[in-house]
Amino acid sequence: MTEPVFGSEKKGSIRDIPLPGTSGSEEPKALNLQKKEKPTVKNDLKGWEKMGRKNKKRGPKIAAALIIFLVLFFIISGFVHKAEIDVTPRQESAAIAQTFKASNTGEEGTLAFSRVSPLNTTETFFIKGSIEENVQTKASGKITVKNTTDSSQRFIPNTRFETPAGLVYRTPRSVVIPAQGETEITVIADIPGSEYNAESGMTFKLPGLEGTPGYNTFSAFQSGPMTGGFSGVITTATEDEIEAGTNTVTAQLEQKLQNELLKKIPSGFIVTTDMMSISKITVNTKPNQDKGGIDLVAEGAIEAVMFKKESFDNFVASSVLKDYTPGQSVTITNSPDITMRIITDDFDVAEDNEFEFSLRSPKEGAQFVWNIQIEAVKEAVAGQDESFVTQGLVTEIAGSGVATVSISPFWKSKIPKNINKIEVTINNSN
Repeated sequence: MTEPVFGSEKKGSIRDIPLPGTSGSEEPKALNLQKKEKPTVKNDLKGWEKMGRKNKKRGPKIAAALIIFLVLFFIISGFVHKAEIDVTPRQESAAIAQTFKASNTGEEGTLAFSRVSPLNTTETFFIKGSIEENVQTKASGKITVKNTTDSSQRFIPNTRFETPAGLVYRTPRSVVIPAQGETEITVIADIPGSEYNAESGMTFKLPGLEGTPGYNTFSAFQSGPMTGGFSGVITTATEDEIEAGTNTVTAQLEQKLQNELLKKIPSGFIVTTDMMSISKITVNTKPNQDKGGIDLVAEGAIEAVMFKKESFDNFVASSVLKDYTPGQSVTITNSPDITMRIITDDFDVAEDNEFEFSLRSPKEGAQFVWNIQIEAVKEAVAGQDESFVTQGLVTEIAGSGVATVSISPFWKSKIPKNINKIEVTINNSN
C-alpha cells in the first residue's frame, strides 16, 4: 500500500490536529465561551410570589406595632399631661375715714362682735423701806366661788365672804359666776391684822344672801394663801415713794393685762387696745420684813370685744370699695396700720350690745387683696384651651387678675380635664 504523500491528503481544519496527551481518535472538547443563562421568567415569578407572601405576613405585624405605639403614646401623653396656672389676685387701695356700727348680733348694716372672757391678774412692786411706822395692812388672797344654779350671777364690788370663824373678806370689784360653774377671784380682809393670814383650808359663805335661796347655792373655798395682814411697827416707805411706786406698778399691770389678753385671742380674730376695758386697778400695801420694805400689789381685770378678721375685712370692703360685690372675699393686708376708736360714750364692754367705731387708714390707704379659691380656678379651667384661659376665663372668677398658663407636654393645647393634674399658684407678691 502506497504511503500518502504529504500535502496530498484530505485537507482538514486546525481543530483536527490532536493536542498533546490525547489520542488521535478522540474529538476535542469545545471551549464553553458563553455566559450563564439568565433565570427563566417562570422562576422570577416564583420569587416574587414568595416575597409577596412574606410581605403579606409582615404587614399586619407592622400595623399592630403602629397601633401599640400610638396607644402607648396616648397613654403616656395622658399620664404626663398637666397644667400650671399662675393667678395674680386683684388688688386695690382705698382711703378710709368713716364711722361704722357694730352689734353682738351682727344685724344688717352692722359688724358682728363677740366678747373675750374676762381676765384677772396681779403685779407686785417692791419698795425698799426708809422709815419706821405703825402700819395696819389687810391680808388678801384667792378664793374660788361655785355656782350650782342654772343662771349666771354677778356680784357687786365689796361683796362679803365669811369663814365659819367669822373672818370677813370682800371682793374689790364686780365679778360674774357662770351658771353651773366656778370662778377664782381675789378677796381682801375686812380689817387689818395677821390673823387674816392663812395658807389654806378656809371655806366661805355669802352672808349677804342669807335668807334667800342663793345662800345655799353659792359657796367658796380658799384656793391660794392669804397674806399681807399686819398690825404693828414696820420699816416702810414715804408717801411720795409709795405714790411713785403705785404709778409704776399700775402701768406695769395695765401692760401685763393687755399682753395676757392678746394671748387669749383666738386665731383669725382681731382686737385693738381701744376695744379693751381695764377695770379699776387696786393697789394694796403689804409689809415685806424679809426684804426690809413693802410690796405694792396691784390687781386688775380686763375685758374686751373682738371682730372676726375675715368678717371685718369684707365688711369694710363692702363699705368703701365701689366694685366690691357681696359674697366676695378680701383681705386687708395692712389692717394693723388702720386706727380704730370706739366713739360711743360710756360703752360698757361687759354689758352693752352695740357701739359705734371710727376707722382711719394711713396715708397710703387700706390695701385690699382679693382671696382666690384655688379649687374654683381648677374647676373653671379644666378641659379649656390655653388661649381661652389667658384671654379672660380666669378673670371671670371673683377677684382674679392676670393669669398665665403652662401646659405639658408641649404639644398639648388644652388643660387637663382631671383637676388633680392642675396646679394653681396664687401670686400675692405684688
